[in-house]
Amino acid sequence: MVPMDRDMGKLAPSFRLRIEAVVADLEAEGLTPWVVECVRTAERQAWLYAQGRTRAGSIVTKAPTHVSSWHGHGLAVDIIDRVKHWGATQAFWQSLGAACGRHGVTWGGNWKSFPDRPHCQDGRVPGGPSKVDRDRTLGSGMAATWEAYNL
Repeated sequence: MVPMDRDMGKLAPSFRLRIEAVVADLEAEGLTPWVVECVRTAERQAWLYAQGRTRAGSIVTKAPTHVSSWHGHGLAVDIIDRVKHWGATQAFWQSLGAACGRHGVTWGGNWKSFPDRPHCQDGRVPGGPSKVDRDRTLGSGMAATWEAYNL
């Protein structure tokens, strides 16, 4: 297993503030949210992409590279329940989706073709990174992509 990066300090600062607000909303409801994954490395994304393809398990991502997901740009996180982890109650997921909506965060649980309940990404970016976004982040760093979207 390749470890997850939980450092919210690596996220785009304006996005981090939105995620902190989402977490605060859930905590105010008595829930126990846990931001378990922030920025993904190439190695971590390759490991996840292999699951259900060349490694046992169910497919958990469609993104073949770290910059094919907003995680690789510091613009997405995964939030789970600190106690029940990915097995959180439906009420937890519903509250997460509602909190995301209140704070301008796109919730992956609303996706029709490949729902991803823990996934939360900045609502001011398109559904997925374009080739221009991927090239920009690879060439100039995540901050260049944040700047391109006025984040």
